[in-house]
Amino acid sequence: MTDYLHEKTALLPKIKIRETRSVIGKSTEEAMLVGAVQGYRGLVRELIGGLKRELRAKNLPVVATGGYAD
Repeated sequence: MTDYLHEKTALLPKIKIRETRSVIGKSTEEAMLVGAVQGYRGLVRELIGGLKRELRAKNLPVVATGGYAD
């Protein structure tokens, strides 16, 4: 996502994904980072929650892969 934003816009910088200290970005780079990290984390959390509700599952095993699977 961040590569796409950098490539398809005139002024947005290329950023390296890392953990954020705050959910308030005080610069363009920080705001992009918060959106990428916290936004995707929230997206995954909501998808898992929706699956649990629809499947009426108390526990739902989830397997994450890749460099940011933590």
